[in-house]
Amino acid sequence: EDLFSDFINSNTQKNENSEKEVKPKILEEKPLELVLEEEKKKEKEKVEIKQKSPLLTVSSYINPTKMLDSKSILADEFNDHTIKNNLTVAYGAKVSVRINDKINVRSGIAKVELEQNTTNVNSGINMGVYALSASNPKTANNITYHSNIRVIPDQSNQNAVMTMLSSDTNNMEQKVHYIEIPLEVEYKLASFDKFNLLATAGGSYYVVTKNTISLADVNTRSQYKLGEASNLNDMSYSANAGVKLEYNLSNKSSINLEPNYRYMLNPLKNVDAKNPSLLGLNLGFSIKF
Repeated sequence: EDLFSDFINSNTQKNENSEKEVKPKILEEKPLELVLEEEKKKEKEKVEIKQKSPLLTVSSYINPTKMLDSKSILADEFNDHTIKNNLTVAYGAKVSVRINDKINVRSGIAKVELEQNTTNVNSGINMGVYALSASNPKTANNITYHSNIRVIPDQSNQNAVMTMLSSDTNNMEQKVHYIEIPLEVEYKLASFDKFNLLATAGGSYYVVTKNTISLADVNTRSQYKLGEASNLNDMSYSANAGVKLEYNLSNKSSINLEPNYRYMLNPLKNVDAKNPSLLGLNLGFSIKF
């Protein structure tokens, strides 16, 4: 009997041990519904992480800019001369607010400079540079003069005593500076591991801060101040569009490259080139919060 009982006890222990080995294996096998629920939880966590992405971006930038129009922004009479638009550098800062995963709204402030040269003024048709010793209208060719030097048709004031400047070649330089306040939308077109591609569109508000016209003597390199343009509107607007390439240095910072085009809306009067357009290349650095 003792042998029989020992045999039964050993068998029951083996069965219990085998059940213990089988049970964990059974517990490890998860039902399909449970697996799907866990996947859903992971997806929700990913969405929550995206929602916690930076809401605010502050950017500083420089923007080499050139005016595209080949006509004079001062007066139509100068279109007989060669017009050159200088490359200038705008600079400023913008703040961008994230609306959702695709759309950001941004605004800021910038300084924009426009420079246009009218070359070989003395060689124009019936147009010369003169120093007047007698009275002459203060405003002509959309210029409000601040000196006794005038750019006028040589037969326009026959009663005045006019002395032509010593140089046969003078270049007229016009400088216009603006404070720009943009309001634009960024739309994410594509997103990669380190890069984001966005389209930008919107508008800007401009206020004139500097308005000067001067003569540069090519031979002597002397500068003569003429005055200022009288055909500038103090305030104007532009329609803006561009493409932005954003390279993420980290989750908190990025560098940006943004070709942009701005069509100015009626910044000038009394001239054919009432709506000059600007082409720029925005180079910026951004910090995200």
